[in-house]
Amino acid sequence: MKLNIVNSNIDEATQLYTGTLKIKGIEVGTISKQGDALPTITVTNPQGQQLVEEAITYYSHQLLPFSYEGALTLEKLLGHFMDLNLQRVRERGPYPETYDDILPKASAHGLVVGIPNEQFICHELIMPIADALSTPTGRLGLINELKILAPSLHGSNQLLNRNIPLDVLEEAGLKPYQHTLSLTTGVSKTEKQRPTRNHRRGI
Repeated sequence: MKLNIVNSNIDEATQLYTGTLKIKGIEVGTISKQGDALPTITVTNPQGQQLVEEAITYYSHQLLPFSYEGALTLEKLLGHFMDLNLQRVRERGPYPETYDDILPKASAHGLVVGIPNEQFICHELIMPIADALSTPTGRLGLINELKILAPSLHGSNQLLNRNIPLDVLEEAGLKPYQHTLSLTTGVSKTEKQRPTRNHRRGI
C-alpha cells in the first residue's frame, strides 16, 4: 500500500505544507498542513474514499514508528510523515547546494533514483529506511517498494541509496546495473563468482 505526496511545497515562513495525495498510484485529492495541526485532506476522486479506507485498514495492522490515541486515521498517519519533513525544513537552514550534501539526507527517508553525481528524485517513504530495516515487517515493506520501483531503473537511472543492504536489493530482484550497490554489506554472490569485475558503478 503506497502513499505519496507529490507536487509538494513547504512555505518555510508560514510552515504551510501542501501537496497532492496519491494512494496506490491513484490521485486521491489534495492535502495541506500548517505547523503542528493535523493535515486537512480534500478528496476529489470518486474512488478516493475507498482508497482512504483501504489505506487505514492496511496501516492499522502495520508496525508504525509513532504512537497515536484512538483509531488510526489517514490524517494521523500522514501528519507524522509531514511533521518529519517540516522538522527537516526547520533544522536544515538554507537547503544544501551540493549533490553530495543532499543525497545522504534524501536517502535516509526514501528511495533515491537518478543519474549518479548529476541529478536524482526521491520517492519518500512513510518510515525512514533505518527504521524499516530494523523490523521484519518493515524490511518486507521496503522490498515490496523496491519491486514496484524496479521497472523505472533502466538506462542511466539507478537506485542511488547506499544505506540499503545488498541482500535486500537482491531479494527485491534488482540487477547490479540498477543500483550503485550498498556500502553496508559484504560482497554479493555475483562479485564472488567474478572477483575481477567491479560492480560499483557510479560511486
